[in-house]
Amino acid sequence: MITDFKIQVCPGLELYKSMKYGFDFTPVLKTAVKECGINSIEDANDLLDAFLQWIAAMPAKKENTTYVMLKSDVDRIFHAFVLNTGLYRDFCETFFGHFIDHTPLEGQISKKWVDYTVNLLSELYGNQLHPALKIWEDLATNGAWEVSCGKC
Repeated sequence: MITDFKIQVCPGLELYKSMKYGFDFTPVLKTAVKECGINSIEDANDLLDAFLQWIAAMPAKKENTTYVMLKSDVDRIFHAFVLNTGLYRDFCETFFGHFIDHTPLEGQISKKWVDYTVNLLSELYGNQLHPALKIWEDLATNGAWEVSCGKC
């Protein structure tokens, strides 16, 4: 007889699923293709999945740490979302209870911020981490990363 059996649920993954299936991203996808250089709605939808994993990890971020977005196709989806400001505001308020600024980072960018972000994503999603985020591990290892924005 098995007692006290508990399924471990990834909090980032659960929030990601709530976002993915509980919000209409059609305008974001269209903007990504029209304004942000994404080739097709299908590509935009795939990159949206990566963005949603990234943003769904924010609540797991430790206090007084900097969580970053690397310059990548995932960042272009973030820009497409921010261009739809009202929709982005509604999304943030619905899933986080407050607006999340897109804050460009300039000046001294610490590799420890990149490593923290990459490690957090890997810990939260494991083998379910989106390939567009998985390549951030290689970028961090090879020193080929560039930070777009961050959340402190």
